[in-house]
Amino acid sequence: MALLAMLKASRGRRPGHQPWPRTSWAAVAAIVRAYGLLEADHLEETTHDLASFPDRLSLCPLLTPVQYQLTQAIINRYDNPYLLYARTPAEIVLSHRLYQCRPDLEPTTLTAAPLSALWRQAASAAPAADSQQPPTDTPPRHRHV
Repeated sequence: MALLAMLKASRGRRPGHQPWPRTSWAAVAAIVRAYGLLEADHLEETTHDLASFPDRLSLCPLLTPVQYQLTQAIINRYDNPYLLYARTPAEIVLSHRLYQCRPDLEPTTLTAAPLSALWRQAASAAPAADSQQPPTDTPPRHRHV
């Protein structure tokens, strides 16, 4: 009886089922597959609506060899933590730019709003911040005493 109680207690302390974490590879593969992309060079120029993107990402999407190579090329070119939150081909490019501009965004912020909206917000805030700070290429002025 003591063994049964010990097993129940140890099973109760163990964490439950933990889902597999989403990966940027799965997100890019889903975009490549959903939008039928053929080249990594013209991602910004593609105009697609969000309706084509699947609601749930597959953990291991089945891709053709061409789609697999394209997915690898996109990840090698635009790899960043925000790539996981991209939903369209244009947002892949925006994720890279947004990460360079604002690397401190929280995952809840990235999940709540499209990357395009976050990029517009960061781009509009950047000129205001630049105007308040002196240019960095100008040497500092020293006062002569």
